[in-house]
Amino acid sequence: MTGMNFLTGASPFIFLVFFVPGAIILYVRSQLTTGRLPPPSERFLSYLILSTIYLALTLPFIDYQPDLGLANLGSRSWIIWLFMVPIVVGLVLALTGSHFRDFLMKIGLKPVHPIPSAWDWKFSNVSEQWVLVTLSDGSQVAGLLGVESFVSDDPAERDIYIDQVYTFDPNSGKWTEAGRKSILVAGGQVKTVEFWPYDAGQESGNEDS
Repeated sequence: MTGMNFLTGASPFIFLVFFVPGAIILYVRSQLTTGRLPPPSERFLSYLILSTIYLALTLPFIDYQPDLGLANLGSRSWIIWLFMVPIVVGLVLALTGSHFRDFLMKIGLKPVHPIPSAWDWKFSNVSEQWVLVTLSDGSQVAGLLGVESFVSDDPAERDIYIDQVYTFDPNSGKWTEAGRKSILVAGGQVKTVEFWPYDAGQESGNEDS
């Protein structure tokens, strides 16, 4: 492959130019931040818009000749332009997105928050914490949300795995280990989740089963 020309309507590479860069940028960003990919019904338009912006910003920096389109680019240049640079752009957006949003808010704008829900916002950077989960049937599960625990970021399956179950005494504020027991709370069963800062001194003992 010595070159491609996407300016002719019959060229199949027009799809690559106006779809691939945006798809790569959003995918890389979504893997490094809490914000996810757009819903399927909106992805094509998102990829098209982002790819068009990418095209407009990068064309001035490549060896572009209007009479040849991009046919004068070699295969290596195409790989770099269509695949490698979008990966870098996605990384940059993931690392600087929150700072850019803060800047927009300081100048009086109100951009849409990149994190789609309070669930994602809270669990995106939560440290070890005590949690008390109230289920839809009114029962409760208490435990330590530690490093071996897991909280789903899939909007269709909001499940929680608590590695160590405790009993909680609201009067004394003491957490007592309920033996060597963990629990998986299935998605759709969670009504509320209450949080307390983790303090090992709050443990009142160990009840081995």
